[in-house]
Amino acid sequence: MAGEVGKRVASAVCMVTIIVIMSVLGRHWMQLLITILMWMMLCEWVTMNTKSASSTGLTEPPRGTNSHPLLPLTGIAYIAIPMLYWLHVAGHHKSNFMHDVMWCVAVVSACDVAAYFGGRLFGGPKLAPNISKNKTWSGAISGFAIGFAISYVFASRFVYLKANVLLCSILMPLAAILGDLLESKAKRLLDVKDSGSIIPGHGGVCDRLDSFLLTSYVVILLRLFGY
Repeated sequence: MAGEVGKRVASAVCMVTIIVIMSVLGRHWMQLLITILMWMMLCEWVTMNTKSASSTGLTEPPRGTNSHPLLPLTGIAYIAIPMLYWLHVAGHHKSNFMHDVMWCVAVVSACDVAAYFGGRLFGGPKLAPNISKNKTWSGAISGFAIGFAISYVFASRFVYLKANVLLCSILMPLAAILGDLLESKAKRLLDVKDSGSIIPGHGGVCDRLDSFLLTSYVVILLRLFGY
């Protein structure tokens, strides 16, 4: 348990550290950091889709690229679209970039930590046993509740149309929870445990930013509809 707690705290600290670094960098350095993160995730995704069963130490053949031929392309688009959005906003709207990124990171971190402790404390039925054997409904509800509270604080301050505050507060924690499940589902389809090994004990960049990617899509849609 201590190891899992440390992993989640370290993940949150890592994401906050990236934000702090971005806040003091000029826009060109911010764009460079985003570009590096994007290419690291894209490389991890391509590697996951080309890794053989023997290289992962698994006895079953990989199910990914053969039975799901569109998975490599959809994964690349899934990663590239939000990262290119952040790349654009970082260069042209730094203030919007900072509070939107902080919003995503705060909700993702809160959901992750609350879901872990809620699941450990209350237990109960599994959320999606075919995707992730450790996630429970109690954990998801706990993560959503805390994520909703955090999201509401940010939405109350940053959402221009106040009628949409509740909608934003609901969508962000939902996206954080679903983003984690989507990453887990993709790894099961590809028969890999982690997206990479660049972060010792944590896996790859995709493993740490899976929920962040889907919450980014929520921000993009809200921006498009003029929130």
